[in-house]
Amino acid sequence: MVNDRALRTNMDRIACPRAVLKDTIKWDWDRKKFAKFATSIEGHLLQTGMGYMCKEPFQNNYLELGTGYFSTESFYKEYLISAPQAMADREALFGLLQSSTSTEEGTKHAVLKSHDRTKDGIMVWIEMTEM
Repeated sequence: MVNDRALRTNMDRIACPRAVLKDTIKWDWDRKKFAKFATSIEGHLLQTGMGYMCKEPFQNNYLELGTGYFSTESFYKEYLISAPQAMADREALFGLLQSSTSTEEGTKHAVLKSHDRTKDGIMVWIEMTEM
């Protein structure tokens, strides 16, 4: 059994960078093409240790608690991801979605624009999947 001190130490460990998405994965916001794009994004997240962000229970808790969810013992015990790593993953997902959906002119879709200040890739992903 892990003691409280060890648990807290692991919950606070620093973030590590995640692998970059292949630049061949693109989506032009055409809903008919979303399923293929979503499969590629989810595959990448699963391969790089960010698959927890695709799970419905995670998304429901995140919608309810926001980034505070990352600091809960239940989050750490379920996913074994530290709060700093989850914050870094949230921003990495924003960058991944931004780079894979930007237009030739470099403009952003309204979904991305609405989260540009916070760089909340989790909310962008949830909104994309619910469109």
